[in-house]
Amino acid sequence: MTKTTIPQTRPVDPATLKLTKNIRQIRRSDRYKKIVRSIREVGLLQPPVVVETESGELEVRLGQHRTLAAVEVGLTEILVLVLDATGDDLMRILQQYAENKHRIELTREEELSTFEQLSMFGLSADQIAQRTINPATMVSKSLKVASSPDKRKKFVSGEWTLQRAAALLDFEDDPEATRELQWVDERKLEERAASLRRKRAVELARAEASEPYERMGHPVLDAKPWGQDPPFALHRLRTKDDAGVTADMIDRAHLAVYLDDDEQYFHRTTGERLAIQEIDWGNDDSDDDEDEEQDGSDKGISDSFDADSPQPAKVPLVDVEPRLAWTPVYFCTDPAAYEFTVSGRKLESAEEKKAKNAKVRSHNAAWREEQPRRIEWLRRFLERPEEPVGAPEFVTYVMANWPDEIAHGKAHSLTGQLLTGTEANRLYKDGSTLNPHIESASAARQHMMQLAMAICGLEAAMTEWAWREIKRRNIYFLRFIASQGYELSRIERIACGEEIELLPPKDTTTPVPAMSAE
Repeated sequence: MTKTTIPQTRPVDPATLKLTKNIRQIRRSDRYKKIVRSIREVGLLQPPVVVETESGELEVRLGQHRTLAAVEVGLTEILVLVLDATGDDLMRILQQYAENKHRIELTREEELSTFEQLSMFGLSADQIAQRTINPATMVSKSLKVASSPDKRKKFVSGEWTLQRAAALLDFEDDPEATRELQWVDERKLEERAASLRRKRAVELARAEASEPYERMGHPVLDAKPWGQDPPFALHRLRTKDDAGVTADMIDRAHLAVYLDDDEQYFHRTTGERLAIQEIDWGNDDSDDDEDEEQDGSDKGISDSFDADSPQPAKVPLVDVEPRLAWTPVYFCTDPAAYEFTVSGRKLESAEEKKAKNAKVRSHNAAWREEQPRRIEWLRRFLERPEEPVGAPEFVTYVMANWPDEIAHGKAHSLTGQLLTGTEANRLYKDGSTLNPHIESASAARQHMMQLAMAICGLEAAMTEWAWREIKRRNIYFLRFIASQGYELSRIERIACGEEIELLPPKDTTTPVPAMSAE
């Protein structure tokens, strides 16, 4: 029976421990940053596992993130678990795994524990895979999941597969990706996780490539602008002299950068950049082409082409390394400050746009304030027993030009509210609210009801944008009620086109009939 050495704890200075992983890669990981925060707040709770080498150094086998984080936090002494580095325990674990694997199916916990113990002896995932006859990717994911208590628990309980647990561990700091990977179909999990990893790698590389531009004072854009508002790409802009715009004409504070990703190719050995034509893509079918008929002429062949001259050898695909490169695309964030135009259109400055937006908010508020006053005037106006002068013409004109507005549910509801004090059924527009009143009304009152339907149709169709989008329908309605004694406010006069602001009138090509005086 093989004797197993019991691991011993020992206090050591973490700065003296030997790490085998790439320290730079460790410090870049989000997991490392979380561990640093945790140790700074609550201390080091789980001792790293180390082995003593022949030279007397303590080499970290498990807990390299924790060790480096302890050094960064400033701890001068931590407890470590010293493991026997002899080959006896290693062979025992391998023999037990092989025997149990073939005799009975190991539980998920047992398999994770075995891989974890083997990794403590310094075996890489590939070495463990080779010695236990398992796929390297499976061992790598198992070691990753074993290092996370919550993901390990989900996997061991059977709630998650190994693939899902490992994928979710990769995106612990990304809530949106985590939600997606938790519910994506298992058959599409690997593909989706790989896509998210590529996306994250591109974003990290973009952020790294953006740093020099940010240091120079350029705003860096996350997305490429395409709209009709700033920022604008420089090629879209013209100076007031109709010349092209270049980056040196613009202050850095107004010269934003978007980094366009572009895959470029380099020779693995020399590092030389390669053109696409210089690469042997392995799809040359020239040997299978049929011989062309020769008619004794040089038709189709360039005079400068020498068939006998040696052609440069192409680089085999195995020697080609694709790399992500970044091309800066410049945008002007405030073209109006430089009097630039876009397609001949003069642009508003930031101050002008701010003032315009403030005016829009003010006018919208003014329109909303006037609406209750106008509704109350209409309610009293429609209580009169007989129709006023000009009403038949108004009703006929509205029915001929805007019948849909009268039939709209909002108009039906407003009519019921003004005539009966109760909102009509807006959804069905069945007339049930108005029918009893129509049947009991006199002929003169029924004429007033017709006028109410026409008025409510146009009133309900007006929005708070009526002052900005000048429409013939609104002009006709407001001028009619003004002819009946309603006093138009300033915002309503703007909606009538009497005070043009911000935008030119729309839908005013057809003349509006003059209103008859009462």
